[in-house]
Order: sequence, then C-alpha cells, then structure tokens
Amino acid sequence: MARPSPQEFTVVTNCFTIDRLPQKEYLQYDGTFHNISTSLQQSYDLSSISPQVDRFKTRQAILRKLQNDIAPSIFCPKAIYDGDAILYASKDLELPSGGKSSFLVSLSNQHQSTVTEGTRGVYAITLTKTIGQTIKPSDLRALMIDRKTSPKTATATNLLQLLIVQETNQKNPHNNRAFFSDTNKRVVGDGLEFWRGFFQSVRPSTSQMLINIDITMTAMYQSGNVIDVSLSHLGSRQVRDLTFSTKDAKFRSLSIFLKGLEIRCRTTGSRTRFVRELVARGGRYEFEKDGHMTTVGEYFRSAHSTSIQFPDAFGILTSGKNASHPVVYPAELCTIVPGQLYKKRLPNHLTREAVSFATMAPDVRLKAIMGDGDSGRGIVSPIQGYRDSKYIQESGMQISRSPLFIKGIMLPTPRITMGRADIRPNNGAWNLRDQKFSFGTKLGLWGVLNFIPSLNERLCRTYVDALHQQCSSLGMTMSAPVAIKSGSENNVFREMNDLVEIIYQKIGRKDNIQMILVMLPARGDPVHTQVKQWGDVQTGVPTQCLRSEKIINANVQYWANVALKINARLGGYNHRVGSAAFDEISKKPFMIMGADVSHASPQTFRPSVASLVWSRDQHASQYIASTRIQHPRTEGIVELKDMVKSAVLQFSSRNSVPERIFFFRDGISDEEVDSVGAKEVGDIEEALKELWLEKKSRLPLPKVTFLVVGKRHHVVFFPKDGGLRDRTGNCKAGFVTTGGLESPLFKDFYLQSHAAIKGTSRSSHYIVLKDENFGKNLEKLHDLSYMLCHVYSKATRSVSIPAPVYYAHLVCTRAAYHFPGEMHFLNDDTESMASTDTGRTKRKEFDLEPWQREWKPLNGNMAWSMYFL
Repeated sequence: MARPSPQEFTVVTNCFTIDRLPQKEYLQYDGTFHNISTSLQQSYDLSSISPQVDRFKTRQAILRKLQNDIAPSIFCPKAIYDGDAILYASKDLELPSGGKSSFLVSLSNQHQSTVTEGTRGVYAITLTKTIGQTIKPSDLRALMIDRKTSPKTATATNLLQLLIVQETNQKNPHNNRAFFSDTNKRVVGDGLEFWRGFFQSVRPSTSQMLINIDITMTAMYQSGNVIDVSLSHLGSRQVRDLTFSTKDAKFRSLSIFLKGLEIRCRTTGSRTRFVRELVARGGRYEFEKDGHMTTVGEYFRSAHSTSIQFPDAFGILTSGKNASHPVVYPAELCTIVPGQLYKKRLPNHLTREAVSFATMAPDVRLKAIMGDGDSGRGIVSPIQGYRDSKYIQESGMQISRSPLFIKGIMLPTPRITMGRADIRPNNGAWNLRDQKFSFGTKLGLWGVLNFIPSLNERLCRTYVDALHQQCSSLGMTMSAPVAIKSGSENNVFREMNDLVEIIYQKIGRKDNIQMILVMLPARGDPVHTQVKQWGDVQTGVPTQCLRSEKIINANVQYWANVALKINARLGGYNHRVGSAAFDEISKKPFMIMGADVSHASPQTFRPSVASLVWSRDQHASQYIASTRIQHPRTEGIVELKDMVKSAVLQFSSRNSVPERIFFFRDGISDEEVDSVGAKEVGDIEEALKELWLEKKSRLPLPKVTFLVVGKRHHVVFFPKDGGLRDRTGNCKAGFVTTGGLESPLFKDFYLQSHAAIKGTSRSSHYIVLKDENFGKNLEKLHDLSYMLCHVYSKATRSVSIPAPVYYAHLVCTRAAYHFPGEMHFLNDDTESMASTDTGRTKRKEFDLEPWQREWKPLNGNMAWSMYFL
C-alpha cells in the first residue's frame, strides 16, 4: 500500500525575482592597475594606473573621481566598476584620442589644471580600446532553460551582481557581497566594533534569476582616537601602558593590530595616511631637520603649536621604505578612519557577543529585508533602492519588491533510541530525563587537574561529584577519580605528567589512564591547547576540559552535556537513530563519510587543513578521523585519494568490506562545486579502483553517493502556514524544499534540520553530484540526511548539518594541537600575506615542507576514538 503524499507547505524566502533582465548589451573593459593584469577578454583596456594601487578603496575612489569629475561626458552613462580590473559600459566610450587616452586623477582637492604627473597622490590612468565580445544578459536564459553554464553566462551573472551592488557599495563600507552601516554599531572591546549590513547576491533558478537579500554583520576596527583604541585592544585603561620598548610583547601585538590601518592626523585636515610601523616613545623620536636633530614633540610644538601630552606613548610611522625621511605622528594626534573591515579570526571570547549582535527574530528579519522600516536596527534594505538606482534604471532591469514563495514538506521524524526506550523528538529536540545511554562505558582509572586558582579542593570535589552523579544516572559505570590535583598554568605539560605519576603511585602500577578531567581558568585557551597537545599527540590519554565560566553556574543539564562527550569519547553510544532510508542501507555493509577543508583568516599565511571522518559501526554513531595539511586557500582535498583508501582499509579491518559509501562534503562554495566537487568524486572512484586492484578483490566496487553540504549561504525560510511555525517564529525542524529554488545545474534541496533556540534558523543546502545508491531519489536522500543530523553525540537535539560533516569541521579546528607552540598556528599575527586590501593578494611563495616536518600525528592510542568531541 502506497504511503500518502506528505502535506505541502508554503514558505516565504528572502529571494526576489528579476522580473526583467537588463535590456542593454554591455562592453567589457579590462583594467590593469600598473603591473596587475587579467586574462579576460575586453573591449577596452584600462592599461595602467600609475603608481601601483593595491588598496581596494583607493582604486574605487580613483575610478569614481574619473567618471564623476574628470571625464563625466565620456562616462555617460556611468561605467560599472568591480573594484579590481573590470569595467562594463552600455555604450562605446568616445575617447578623446580615439583608441587610446590618458587621464590624470588626484584624490586631493587641488584644481585639475594644477595636477601634474609624478606628484604625490596623482594617478595616471590610460584607457586603450581593444576588440572583445559584448555581454548579453539574454545569455542567462541558456543557463536557466538549457541548464548549461559557459563563460558567457558567468560573465553575464557577474554583470548582474555588479549592477545590484554598485549604488550601495559607493555609499558604504563593503566586502564582495555585503555593505555595512555604523548606525547602532556595538563597541565590543579588543579595539573592535560590530556593524550590521545587508548581503545581496544574484543566484539562478530553473525558471528565473533571483536576488538573495539578507541581514548580516561584520567586525570592524574601532574608530576614534588611536590612544583609546589601542588601550581597548590591550585591555588597559592607563596610557602609561602604551610606553614600551620594541621588544615588548604588547608593542608587537599592537604593531600588528594597527599596521595598514587608515588614519587621519589632527594637523593634516581631511587627508588620510596609513600605518606602516609603530615607533617606541613617539614624542621623543629624533630626526634631522634643517641640519640639526630635533624630536617629534618639538616639531609639532614649533610647526603646529601643538603640545604632546603623552610623549612616551608610541608614535606612528606613515612613510614608506623609499621615503627621503621618516614621517612620524604622535598616536594621540591620530584617529582611525571608520569602516575598516577586520579580516582576521575573531578572538574566542568575543564569539558570544558576535552571536548576540547577529541574532534577530525571523519576523523582524523579514520585515527589515522587505524594507518595511528598520525596526530600530538602523539598516535600510537595498530592495528599497533598486528602483531608484541609476545603474539599474539605465540597464532596463526590473526587480520585484515582493519576496518569493516556495513549496516544501515536513520530513518524518527519525527514531531515537536510548537504552531500551524509543524517543520521538519534538521539533528536533529530546530530553535526557529518566533516560539511559544506549551503551554506557566504564570509567575507573582517571584523575582531575585544576588550573582555576580560586577553586579550592573542597569545591572542586563538589563539581566532580555532580559530574559523577550525572554520568552514573545516565548509565555509565564510574568510579571516583584516583587523584585530584591543583596546578599552575605556567607549565601545563609538567603538571599533566605530575598528575599521571601521582595516579601511578596510588594504584601501584603503570596502566592505561582512561581520562584526565581538566578545570580551565578564565580565558584558558592557551591552557586548553597545551592540554590537547599533551593528550591527543604526546601521550594518547583522553582529556575532558571544563571552562571556569561554565562550571561556576553549572546545573544538571550542563553536567549531562559533559557526560554525553565523555561517554562517546570513551567509545560508548549515547543514542541510536533510525529512519526508512537508513534501514534500507543498513541491510548491507556501508560507510558514512564527512569531509571539510578549513582555512586561516584571509590575511594570514598558514596551511589549510583537510579532514575526513568515517563511521566505523553499523549504527553510524562512532567515527574515526584523519587530517592533512595543504597549501593555503586550497579548496579541494589534495590527498583525498590516499585518505579514502586508508579509511576503507581501516573500516574493513574490523567490519565487512563496505558495499555502499555515502560522502558528505562541506566547505565547497557554489562557484566551485563543478570543479572541486567533480574532481573529488573522481578521486574517490580512483581510490576504490586502486584499492580493489591492490587487494586483488573480486567483490564489486562500493556504490558511491556524493553530496555537497553548504551552510554559508544566505537563503532563509519564513513560515506562512501556521502548522509549520514553531514557538520562535521559525519553520519547524524537518522542513525540506520541494520546488521553487532548484538549481539549473544540479539536483539540490534545502533542509532545515534543526530548531533555533532564538533568532532565525538556517537551513543547509545539499547538492547531489553523484548517487549510485538511491539513483538521485531525493526523498531518500532527504530522509538519510535528516537522520544523520540526529546522530551528533554532543547534543540531544538535531543539528544543522549531518553529524559526520560536523565532526570533520571539529577535526579541522584541532590542527593547532599537532604543531609545537613555536609554530604559532593559531596566531593570526605572526606572519601575513602581502596584501593590503580586498581584491588583490600578492601571495608569497609558501613553503609547506617546514609545516609538514613539524606536524605531529595523532597518538596511536586515540586512533579509534572520537577524540575530537
């Protein structure tokens, strides 16, 4: 008997249709800023801007002044500029000298008649006409109807993207696809502040081109007086703390933080400069002037009648290496220009603040996106400005102001089993009350190391007892710790080893210690890193860390969450999950794999980290992990073939040879799915063929299913039907799209597998690149994907991505534990790419060999454990 069709729901998305594509054809201009070139075809070549301009913001200012002030009659209507090397114009430019013309642009306020080439702040721009193809927005119909991409469709899509962002990007600080406003910004410390803004992106569907609009946020360098910002960065209130030598760690930290920032000095009016370096005791810095030595303080007193209040505070060097003499400004006279994006990794202690700032209820978010007032948030939706944008008006493009409605269904809830009880999650969540782990482990040989100075032994034992009680109530067999010791964070490795010796002395023998429980001090990230290095790499002893800010207010739920990690890390099963699709694949040996690649922050020169995890049991509950490092910003997993071969061998050593493999890949952008994803599918197929050949196996090759799981998109769903809405105003967990957002290039779907505790829920985007197991039956892939979102061992609720993908991400974040501390893997400030701004990165030659040489593999005792939880 056939199952009845599931009820279909209607939801609102934050996508808007392009009702009419641009009606004009465009000429493309390839711009070369001095010695930076591009290989794209063009109609005109902006062959040089001299001197070389690396800064994204400066390049935009130069082209804006050229069009608006220097040659407005030539650029009428205005050309569209991407901020790097390409311009688009809807008509042929009438250059004064025919096929080639030069212009001088000064960013100062001097009159154009006085501008001379070679003067500081004057840029020479040459436009050269070449032969190239025109861009036809009508080419996009081939993408939507024929479902084929080409250089023409890619260029036309890029043109649409530039058309929609051109107006807002000229008025606001922005990155590639989002602009930001300082209205209602939040200063958060560390010399940083948070700004809100709007993301806007063109995306194709099978029937129409869409514009995705969403509210976003970013970290900015705090604007204002350099002294105040510097004290905030150092966590100090005393200006005397800015008096230090060049060898001082604070000097180095502040130098790296401020380097490259755009500043304005009180004595130079509106003109801005950039921080090259810091100098110690800036007011007392000596230099030669008019044949005799003087100081910066004396110079500003005589030249500008300005007395320096803090001469012992640092100064700011703004002159370049080739300058005839150094130019130093006292920090107290300088201010940081607003709107400078912070592109490094956000400090860990600001993560919660960032989440709080970004959180917005779904109804409020939708109202702001639609432009129905800013709801006090100080942000104005771009949907309000499209109709008035001169670029969109000139193109003839029309954009709907009504959001797109799409269809979807609710998936059946997976079966959750704990102990002998079956549990039905409610909106993706279930409760541990009166429940037992499916398999509780035994914990007998363990100890506790306390790094919290204010935590005495009596209170420490109280916390340990609370954990012991909760683990026991959930079904673990747990003894009291053999030893509890307090230690100093000054030498973590020694303290850990000393605790091990104490345990050995108490039991009278050396034995495999099952776990060390570690109490971390406030801001204990350095201690945490060393603890994991000691456990994961050096000794193979499992460690469980507890943060001081958590245990002070710990309740039963907190200790239960810790118990979840401990039981799974030691090989236990917290719960088991089942579904119709999982029941089907369980009939034959199978492997579930998850993979991810993580990168250092954009301005940091560090290896990228690739990870692969795979299930090792018939319940898809326990996983093994493998990690590799590779060249920075490499999106594909370079050693995937070898990693897959090792995974299958390891799985087969304790199980039957797998007949099915389901591979979930995170970390591939939509633009790279076709290239990176396709190559990795091929790598997996080659790995299996080579392995079967090496083993001379006559068994059939495993059937492979490969899905890309993307969570960094901005598509959001707002329930229209009451039956789909949960208490927070979001769609309930289990909503999956069935029509309206399909990609013209791939089989895909959006699955909202978790319920937001607050704010707006985010779905994940699944793209099916290969499916030999279900024949691209999306219903079965929906079911299996949703089921795997309930497998995550650290939680009693479904998560936003399948557990193996989540685990692969966790493995990537632990890469620093495999390097010695002197490699500074987590320190964004130790070495940076030679880049000054968005759009251009002058990559250094990266030598991976030293990093590979220093990489320490996972200790063999941890190989079969979920150490990464």
